[in-house]
Amino acid sequence: MSIDKNIHIVKIKHEEKLWGMNHVMHLDGIFQACHITIKKGGFCSNHKHHHKWNQFYVIKGKLAVQTYKEGNATPDSIFFIGPNESIKVMPGINHKFHALEDTEAIEIYSTTVSEDDILREDTGGMME
Repeated sequence: MSIDKNIHIVKIKHEEKLWGMNHVMHLDGIFQACHITIKKGGFCSNHKHHHKWNQFYVIKGKLAVQTYKEGNATPDSIFFIGPNESIKVMPGINHKFHALEDTEAIEIYSTTVSEDDILREDTGGMME
């Protein structure tokens, strides 16, 4: 049997939260994916990310995602998502999730890559 040195078995980090469980499946400098299970009535803090987008994809259950104006304790908007639905919150937006029933979801964090994130050493073109 040959071993492919380009394939790695990843150890999943399991984090118990007040609202349920967070299973960190992937984490690097620009992307994070978590499998989360949220107990009915469970909710996270009202928070924002400076650079990360925060996306939720519901596998089962129902999730309310609330957005807030900074410093305001009353939600500005409430979005409800169920199985096979997703919502993406942009960086700088205060938000919070609340499980309306036992919920299983994938939570994705990603960063915005700047279009000028390239250093060209020469110019492309066409070969004659």
